[in-house]
Amino acid sequence: MTRVMRSGAIVAAVATALLAGGCTSDGGGEDDKKAPAAETSKSGGQLFVASAAEGTLQPQDAEHEFELTLGKAHDSVSVFTDRPERKAGTESIADFASAWDKRGFTETPPNAAVVWGKDSASRVFELSEPAYDSAADTLTFTAHDLGDEPSTALSAFKGSSDDELPTDLGEVAVFIDNAEGGSGGFFFVVAPPGGEATITLEDQTLYSSTFNVIQGRGTGKQVSPTELEVVCSGNQKCYLTAEFTLTPGTWPVTGSLETTSGVTVARSVVGGGSTVKVPAGDFSFGDEGK
Repeated sequence: MTRVMRSGAIVAAVATALLAGGCTSDGGGEDDKKAPAAETSKSGGQLFVASAAEGTLQPQDAEHEFELTLGKAHDSVSVFTDRPERKAGTESIADFASAWDKRGFTETPPNAAVVWGKDSASRVFELSEPAYDSAADTLTFTAHDLGDEPSTALSAFKGSSDDELPTDLGEVAVFIDNAEGGSGGFFFVVAPPGGEATITLEDQTLYSSTFNVIQGRGTGKQVSPTELEVVCSGNQKCYLTAEFTLTPGTWPVTGSLETTSGVTVARSVVGGGSTVKVPAGDFSFGDEGK
């Protein structure tokens, strides 16, 4: 399925405003070795943008409920990471629909701004129950009209909604906010001089990673799409953090940890709050990130 994305103008016109407003979640904490407290770190959330050449909005029996259908949908969904990175990537529309539950969207449906037409009219909905039909080339949601309710990263759309909602939207873009779910987290590493830790993910890939040395001398790097490496290079104990964002951002986080003697690693997920020690060997965590 190949076509020119005719709704690209809508995406380009609105994405800047969204990223300026941003959906930002807090994360962080102390490890069980009581490392010196770092400044509270802000991790960029993710915004997903699905676009299509045709869109319809059909009222349902329940009040404020609609069926939103994207027809002639673009092959891929754009993924924007909010500050500080403000990076972008893509995933297939089929993968996006299938990852809905893993992202926590079934339990906590996300808000989304639906933008349509040459004048970029918009309305904010709560989306649920995505259904992708590759043969019909459609992506369908149940859409609950939120009216003037606040919507975090989608605040750029406040006051721009139409009281009268059309059935035929024409070209359409849907900006989906994952502010209620997590897309990444932190590893906290305490290491003696010469200590090393290697964290390898199993079912996810790393969209981005950022390292911060809290105390001592050390380095951290992303050595592959699935692997982080931290080394304490000085002559005193090191305290480091490794902040990571996942692609596609699904949970749980699974992988393995290898350390040299004396190294302690703890972790926290964005939106999860608590910091828990990671044992050497295989690990799995992330339910609290939903």
